[in-house]
Amino acid sequence: MIYEGESGFNLNYSGGGMWGIAVYFAKNASYSHNYRFNCPNGDMQFFLSEVLIGDTILLGSDTTLRNPPNKADGKTMYDSVKG
Repeated sequence: MIYEGESGFNLNYSGGGMWGIAVYFAKNASYSHNYRFNCPNGDMQFFLSEVLIGDTILLGSDTTLRNPPNKADGKTMYDSVKG
């Protein structure tokens, strides 16, 4: 339900975060430990993904963000945001 194959990750499961409603990835898997899924049998699960982030922009927290901002040319957006 969270991952939709070629469509990517389903944003309907995003509750928002420091950069708005988005799919968040961490450089180290240990950062995601608190966001894991706890199975009824005591196992824990989370996605381990290899991610291409493209052309990024470093931004401070902005909870209203819905898409990466436009580049200086005003015509194209950054591919992703990092913070």
